[in-house]
Amino acid sequence: MRLLNLELENWSCHKSMNLDLSGGIQIEGRNGSGKTSILEAIRFMFAESALGYKNRIRNGERSARVRLSFVKDGSNYLLEKEIFVDKPSTARLMCNETVMGDNPTSAYRSMQNMLDENILDKLLYIPQGGLTSIVESLTRKEGRKELDSLFGLEKFDRVYRNSAEDVKEAKMRLDYAAEQLARHPEDAGKQYREEAEKAASEGKSLEDEVKALERGMAKAGEEIGKTGDEIKAMEAVKTEIDRLKEDVKKLEVEQAKTNAELENAGQKLEGMAKAAEEIRKLEVRESETKKYPKIREAAAKLDRLLDRQAGMKIGQDREKLKMLEAELAAKKDFEKKNRELQEAVRESEALNAGLEHDLRKEEATLREIESLDGKARCPRCKQMLTREHLEREKTATAEVIGKLRENLSQLQEKLARQAEEQKNARENLLRLEKTEAEWTYIKTELGKKAGESDAIKREIEELKKKLAEAGCRDEPPESVEQKVDEYNRIKGELERLKHEIKQKGELEEKQRKLSEKAADVSLRREEKNKRLSLLEYDDEGLRRLRERKDSLTERRHGMEKEADRKRFRISEINSKAEESKKKLGEYEKLKSEREARDKEMRLLSQAREVFHTDKGIQKYLRDRYINQLNNLLTYYFKRINENPRYREIVFDKNYEIQVKTSEGDMTVDQLSGGEKIQLAITLRIALTEILSHTRLLILDEPFGSLDKNHREILGETLTKIASNGQLILVTHVHVDSLQLERVELDGY
Repeated sequence: MRLLNLELENWSCHKSMNLDLSGGIQIEGRNGSGKTSILEAIRFMFAESALGYKNRIRNGERSARVRLSFVKDGSNYLLEKEIFVDKPSTARLMCNETVMGDNPTSAYRSMQNMLDENILDKLLYIPQGGLTSIVESLTRKEGRKELDSLFGLEKFDRVYRNSAEDVKEAKMRLDYAAEQLARHPEDAGKQYREEAEKAASEGKSLEDEVKALERGMAKAGEEIGKTGDEIKAMEAVKTEIDRLKEDVKKLEVEQAKTNAELENAGQKLEGMAKAAEEIRKLEVRESETKKYPKIREAAAKLDRLLDRQAGMKIGQDREKLKMLEAELAAKKDFEKKNRELQEAVRESEALNAGLEHDLRKEEATLREIESLDGKARCPRCKQMLTREHLEREKTATAEVIGKLRENLSQLQEKLARQAEEQKNARENLLRLEKTEAEWTYIKTELGKKAGESDAIKREIEELKKKLAEAGCRDEPPESVEQKVDEYNRIKGELERLKHEIKQKGELEEKQRKLSEKAADVSLRREEKNKRLSLLEYDDEGLRRLRERKDSLTERRHGMEKEADRKRFRISEINSKAEESKKKLGEYEKLKSEREARDKEMRLLSQAREVFHTDKGIQKYLRDRYINQLNNLLTYYFKRINENPRYREIVFDKNYEIQVKTSEGDMTVDQLSGGEKIQLAITLRIALTEILSHTRLLILDEPFGSLDKNHREILGETLTKIASNGQLILVTHVHVDSLQLERVELDGY
């Protein structure tokens, strides 16, 4: 895994920043320039929660965004996270432009598969002053536990501790199984088997007896069936006799009904001859009254037109039009007078403006004269002013001002009179304009009414002509209405009688069908009576058959009760046999369970030894990790240190470091400060290679507490590390020996 690029937006004191991390980077700047916040942004990318980072949102902003791009196993990744002041954070992880995670949880899980957060915090991300903390922690018990945790060995400790409880529970289960087994007799297996076999034998004997009873019941059932068939045959004959008698009664009723309908149809046909004569008489009267509905309709329409003609009032409208034309004759005079008044007002207003201008000018001249001293020149004649000249000019100017004010007052009175006259003229013109609009409307409506009146006259003449043609001779409306009612009554009666006449053919057809039906019903009735005479039925024989069936049924029922009693006994015996089998099964299950618990106890005891802290797999893995760590630590330390006196760096099983030299063994405390730092960095690199294979170091102010010489030594060490991995650090101290891409930040 290699980090490529970091983008910040509203993060801490950085409004916007884009950093290239691909070749490693050293970020320099004074305190307060936001160096550490950049490292925290990288740490934020691997964090599960954003709660501890909301204080990194830039002052005055509502959100902050961080984007980190990196490459792993040939694939390009982009992780983007955004935190907000007042709502949950968001996250998105892309791999080769494909979404791997679209929320903080899914993105975090994917990142953990690439670089575990625990490894980052304990090995790769080194805070200010924490370079040698990993070496110093080994002198404490907690430090050794922390490395055991990194190696995953603490899981075996938990298994070993938890297995004690498992052994205890297994012992309790074993004791319980033995206790349950002791409740059964000593020869329980043999006893339960004999009881089950005896019950099975007795049950088989009873089952043979039940089968014999079932055979007897089957034979009785056959005889009951035969007798039942005979009873059914006789009952069927009786049912058929009853049904035929019922059919004969129904046919007698149907024949009587058909005869009645035939008689009714004959009477109706006789009445239809009389109806034909009545139709001829009514048709004559209908032709005499047929004209009266049209006469009534035309007369009603004529009355409506005459009423409409009377309501038009054309003469009144013409009188009104003449009166309005007389009023409009004076409109031109008012318009001329209004124009003259407008011109006079404009002239007076112009003269008023000129007088006001002259007045303001003379008043300004007077103020200027009053402010002059004896050495000034006259503003009018430009001569040197004497006291007499000055007083004379003041007096003359005051007189001019007085005259102008008097003229202005007279002119304003004149303007007021002209404005009042102009107002009256405008009101008269407005009144005449309304009169003119009314005249136009009445004239238009009068034209419409004249046309409509002519049309009504023509329609009235047309209606009078139609009434004359229809034979109307000034009959009163009451007489016309009576004739219309008579016409409608005759028309309805004719329709009814004609409808009856039309049904004559149907009625004759119905009469023919009824005759045929009467003959058919009579024939069927004779046939039913003939079939009745052929049927034979014996009440006494049916009674004897039923008694025989009841006797057989009672006998079969007795055998069934005996069979049920024996079946119940079989059920009791089977239950006893099942109970014996169940006891035998429980006994054998308890025996098997006790044997299984014995085996479980032995296996748990053996397994617990495997997970012992100083034995088994935990010792094997610890020795293996220490051996790997010794080899890697010696390899990297010798590459960085280059001092030939140091031969080997080794750990014992308690993680106590031994420095083997050409002059003998040394402890960590005997190393110089720079060598301790080299050892601490080497240890982190070796552990990283074993645990994560991500060669990345993130350092915060690694040179802060070192003198210049040790800073240069550490700088050389870090430069060598960066050549085979990736190094990101911040510092406020420049180190010449550190050869990384450098970014300088401004001060506060």
